[in-house]
Amino acid sequence: MAALPTDAEINERLQKTQTLINSFGKNGSEGYDRTILSESSHAATKALVALAESYNLHPAYGPLGNVMIFTEKEYAQAFEEKKIGEALDDLVIVGSHIDTVPNGGAYDGALGVVVGLEAIRNIKEQGITTTHPVAAAILRGEESSVYGKAYVGSTILTKGINEAILNLKAEGRAGTFKDHLVEMGVDIDKLATPTLPVECVKYFMEAHIEQGSRLATQGLDVAVVDLVRGNNRFKIELTGKGGHSGTQHMKDRNTPMISIPHLITYLNNLGLEYADKATTTTSNIIIPGAGYNKVPGALTIQSEIRADTPELLEHMTSMY
Repeated sequence: MAALPTDAEINERLQKTQTLINSFGKNGSEGYDRTILSESSHAATKALVALAESYNLHPAYGPLGNVMIFTEKEYAQAFEEKKIGEALDDLVIVGSHIDTVPNGGAYDGALGVVVGLEAIRNIKEQGITTTHPVAAAILRGEESSVYGKAYVGSTILTKGINEAILNLKAEGRAGTFKDHLVEMGVDIDKLATPTLPVECVKYFMEAHIEQGSRLATQGLDVAVVDLVRGNNRFKIELTGKGGHSGTQHMKDRNTPMISIPHLITYLNNLGLEYADKATTTTSNIIIPGAGYNKVPGALTIQSEIRADTPELLEHMTSMY
């Protein structure tokens, strides 16, 4: 049994792992690009697996490159052989996602992976016997904004893949999610059944930065989250009549640009109506071939709803 590490030693270990993750996907805008199925995401996961193995831990691969790191080899084997309900039940998981949104932050997701790996490492080093099997999770495809849908990785992991996920399309890239998986040599049939049925998970714990100001305004260093808001994401397409800015008469113009302020105000007011229980966000306006001398004839608005309950999410979605 190793000596119990001091707080300073744990902090140094945490920072070392965080630095390792952030050595992958760094871009020129002070952000990180470890988007779903990207090479940087693959490389970061591979590096973490090697680090875990150096701690005498046992990584196991699931679908889409999701990784569970166990203290015991037999648990890893049970996971990879999809024998969770038989040999591995009431699993306690600590971790988060390794992927980012485009130009994502240094700690979003990565911090939870760092903490999860450190927790498992300490359990192993101290020879602690746990009531339930424990694993650290490195999830892939949770942000998934490239395909316009969140939680793709964990959905495939716990429920199996479905047609809705296979038919997702990426921004600025031809083909579907299924096409891209086939290009990578993934056996899609093996993704049909869940590797980790959700009923076999006792607890899932994730350390995460707040990405807000509530802790700071209340003078708190840490808090426990008891609810994670579900979300729906939308691409709202507006069409009208395009033309040249110098020749199209003002009275003849029917450009969707005129509708943008009204639509964004409506969506914002919808969020304000349920401000304590939900949010609405308009995040991007895409105008194909935009230029100073062009009157846009079509555009797409990207928007999102997050809500405390499925019922409220459904209700607000019906008002979009």
